[in-house]
Amino acid sequence: KLYTGHFGYANTVYQKATPWHAMAEASSEPPYKKLKLESDAGESEEKSSSGARDEAQAFGSCDSKDVSCDSQGHKKIDSTHAKEEDVGITECVSPHPGFFAILKRRYSDFMVHEIAVDGSLVQLDNLTPPLSDAVSSALKLEEMLAPEEIEMLQKLSQTADKHQHVDIKTSNDKEQRTLVHRALRETFPSLESKTIDAEDGSGGKVIRVSLTVGTKASRSVWPRGRGNYCKFVLYKENKDTMEAVSVLARIMKMKSSNFQYAGTKDRRAITSQHVTVFRVAAERLLGLNSSIRNMRIGNCKYVSEPLKLGSLSGNRFTVVLRNVSGDDHVISDAMGSLRDVGFINYYGMQRFGTSTIPTHQIGRCLLHSDWQGAIDLILKPRPGESEELSLARQYYWETRDAAGTLARFPRKRSVEVQLLQGIEKRGPVNDLLGALKFIPRNTRLMYVHSYQSFLWNKVTSQRIQELGLTPVVGDLVWKKSSEDTKGTDKVYEVQYVTEENLSEFTIHDVVIPLPGYDVLLPKNRVGEEYHKLLEKDGLSMETLNHKVTDFALSGGYRNLIIKPEEIKWAVLYYNDVTLPLSLSDLDILETTPQPQSIPGAKEKALKVEFSLPSGTYATMAIRELLKMGTSSHYQSQLNPTDTSLDTAVDS
Repeated sequence: KLYTGHFGYANTVYQKATPWHAMAEASSEPPYKKLKLESDAGESEEKSSSGARDEAQAFGSCDSKDVSCDSQGHKKIDSTHAKEEDVGITECVSPHPGFFAILKRRYSDFMVHEIAVDGSLVQLDNLTPPLSDAVSSALKLEEMLAPEEIEMLQKLSQTADKHQHVDIKTSNDKEQRTLVHRALRETFPSLESKTIDAEDGSGGKVIRVSLTVGTKASRSVWPRGRGNYCKFVLYKENKDTMEAVSVLARIMKMKSSNFQYAGTKDRRAITSQHVTVFRVAAERLLGLNSSIRNMRIGNCKYVSEPLKLGSLSGNRFTVVLRNVSGDDHVISDAMGSLRDVGFINYYGMQRFGTSTIPTHQIGRCLLHSDWQGAIDLILKPRPGESEELSLARQYYWETRDAAGTLARFPRKRSVEVQLLQGIEKRGPVNDLLGALKFIPRNTRLMYVHSYQSFLWNKVTSQRIQELGLTPVVGDLVWKKSSEDTKGTDKVYEVQYVTEENLSEFTIHDVVIPLPGYDVLLPKNRVGEEYHKLLEKDGLSMETLNHKVTDFALSGGYRNLIIKPEEIKWAVLYYNDVTLPLSLSDLDILETTPQPQSIPGAKEKALKVEFSLPSGTYATMAIRELLKMGTSSHYQSQLNPTDTSLDTAVDS
């Protein structure tokens, strides 16, 4: 049983004479269609998707639109931002009508905990240094020095002033001083210490601690036996991962590349994830907690290897949906369907950027080697930005003067600034690809992967519309082929569904390939649709093997349907939107009482907890519940008109 929207991409036809950045994609009002739907008994019955509840009709249905307010305060469509159907998100797997709710009314309504490769939940629950592998507990500095002395040492380790020093009063016992020196080297590898006579004429001794400089600084002072990386939990609020790491790097006067993490986490959320950093003592990291805002560092340990992208098994989500209008039985039906059936594993709106120019359009230009088109899309004027930014974009659009635009651009717009620097240095005509390479590699990859994800969404919607929610002959399914020696990581291959093995599989086994030059395609409408869409874009599976290595797409496989694990939910009632309905790791550390539902309160919320594998979008699970749009722009406009109090709370 499923909802169907339109498949409007077929209206766009590739024309070689027209640059991609000059083409406007057709969009139309998605019709309410009637579709033959399979019942649980295998019989077909006719259903209509037009029976959505009143609240959904006011704000948009499963194929939601962006909204604003008219002169009478009613919500109306804002068509300047990309909608879900624009990136292929049109279908739902369950027949329930959904219910109205607001996602991320506050950023604290969306919490994410990384799930490590070993299956453990990454939580911030310890703000103390680890016991060193190389020095016994008797050498711990906090047992030798006063708290204010340790704080001064932490500040010293973060400074670049080689003339600063800290003097620590010490015992005349040489053996005791030796222990202090060893503990200092262990805790603060960037500092050096020596014993000198006290300057007050008392005849006593002090330990003078200063920055390690010169040839000593170039030598490794990292203790033997200690892992080269400090692994810690990064807890952050309302910051994305790259921004948080940049803040840490700036304070510690090092490059962001010294830090490694398994994946980026949502910005408008509270998240906890593992990060590693090369040869930085835990005490130095923990010392940052007094100076960083909306972040905490904890659970430090030393490891021998850094984290790599993708080295996680998933994420645990705690989501609070506010202003819920659905009846309890509707909510129960929706949650039961999510638990038992799951949701379509679409790439969420985050994959395609937050501006009015989706990132997949830039990726399409790159795959066409249309470097000028890609540059124009990145720098093109767009509505809804600040006056300073709009004027800078307009200046470039009218003059193509990179140097002049660079002087006008806000420095925080790093991608545009980096691109303008590239254009200035490589020339506006001679080496446009070289100019694009001034953009960080991960961002360039994101553009072409976004196009890949766009095609996956489109083909997946078409597959569900035409073939339903059961395996069919010609589908691809996972085939487990082997295990590693530890039995933890399994290696999979895919195989075709045939008449002979059809009964062995369910829809949860079916995978849709990501388009690329090195994948198998289903031997049914899915494979045909991929060729059709690529042909309309002037591309093919073969041309995805781009001559520029960064833009070459080998492809992959992705589950069609995902079922969340360890799912649970609760309906809560509240009066004050400024009060959280879930406890963060920091709240728990500070022994904050658990929020309680208030009987008879005026507002209703749904608290949902579930786990998803890496690369899966929680917003798509929420979309299946609500049958509403999940883009940040759409949801932000559903908030009450007077959001000043909420803004103050979440700033």
